[in-house]
Amino acid sequence: MTCRRQLDLLKSWSTYKPPKKDYRTIRTLNPSRFVELNQPAITLSHGLAPFLSLPTGRMTFGYMYTSEAKDIPFPPGTRGFLYYHLPPGRPPFSATVRFRVTPSPDPASFADGYDLPIPLSHQHVPGPWQLRIPKLVVRRGASPLVDLLQSEGLLHPTTIECVKRNYDMAKFGRNSHFLYTLEDPFIIQHRSKVVVRQPTSLRLKAFTELGAGEIIVANYHHLYFDSGAALVRFEKSTLPQHKGKKVVVRRCLGILEPFVPSAKAKPKKIALHTPIPGELMMSRHQEGPWSVDLGSPELPAAYAGLHLLW
Repeated sequence: MTCRRQLDLLKSWSTYKPPKKDYRTIRTLNPSRFVELNQPAITLSHGLAPFLSLPTGRMTFGYMYTSEAKDIPFPPGTRGFLYYHLPPGRPPFSATVRFRVTPSPDPASFADGYDLPIPLSHQHVPGPWQLRIPKLVVRRGASPLVDLLQSEGLLHPTTIECVKRNYDMAKFGRNSHFLYTLEDPFIIQHRSKVVVRQPTSLRLKAFTELGAGEIIVANYHHLYFDSGAALVRFEKSTLPQHKGKKVVVRRCLGILEPFVPSAKAKPKKIALHTPIPGELMMSRHQEGPWSVDLGSPELPAAYAGLHLLW
């Protein structure tokens, strides 16, 4: 794209005037059809629960909410296109609906935009703002969006059946965070001085074709650090002492925010529990890396969901 074209796109929002009654019309969620169907750009800025007008009905949704159930409005400049997203090779029930912020109301500018982000403090699994298919399928009031995805061939009836079956096995709701494979990353973090209350454990949902189950990850970093955030994943152990067993370990993939040691923590503990990118996370209760033996008859219920991901 030429520099002149980029400047034209940036200027176009300043001259764009939505209809007098802006119902945020959605004609398609398929980006490849935006130009063909002349999908209008929509504006969500400052909205707490904006309405969408779809061919299958109307619905509302929000940006974020705090642990105290307080809604947070969409940030300024949230203008662009709602769209269906499924990376290659991923299971269909892991699909999401995202919002692409674009430099122009022209649907041809979709590729020049970026996905609407959310603050790190509100992330439990990495990624931008998104509506997850499992939540949409079981959410009361989201049927217009689900019906449109079905009518466009983006959401298959077997996927809907799988979601409903899993929901009956392990209820999930607004604050559920999903892992679809054992290696899917998640975020552990702690902040001592934030508006958002930080839980002492992270509740994840294992979600597969075989079913759904809960995984509770204890967050003990508040004992040693004032703040910090790391990207982590589960993986099958290859350690010699775990040979022939179904053992899961945790590996640090990267540091999202530096871990600031607490003045009350012992230096030895700080050194032991500081996450190191590429290294296994250490255990608080036993020597060596954190691990869970899925074959143990004493497997805590908190890790039962890991069986589904093995």
